Amino acid sequence: MLDKIGQFNGKDVTSYLETYRAEMLMRNIPEDRQLSGFPRVVTPSTHAEVLEVQADCHNWADFEARLLEKYGFDDSLQLSKKDFMDWVESPDKGRNTSTLLQEFEKRLA
Repeated sequence: MLDKIGQFNGKDVTSYLETYRAEMLMRNIPEDRQLSGFPRVVTPSTHAEVLEVQADCHNWADFEARLLEKYGFDDSLQLSKKDFMDWVESPDKGRNTSTLLQEFEKRLA
């Protein structure tokens, strides 16, 4: 499976988890083995952190949520700093602070 998805290195966690889960389901791997086997597909630099996250998780959904929480900031599916700055510096100067904040919250939702 590693030849197909590579090792998890802490980046693009959303797409990695989707691919990992799809591969596991395709191979009919039970959820408990998906959870216990995940540390085998991470880079050495990420291994200790993943084990720490996994230690308190008793099911896949909890583990997935905690990984997304820990590594989501480095996810390419998230709003980038450049995208945010482009949006803030857009030509619509008629916005007040509260309107700007509301628009920002909508984009993150």
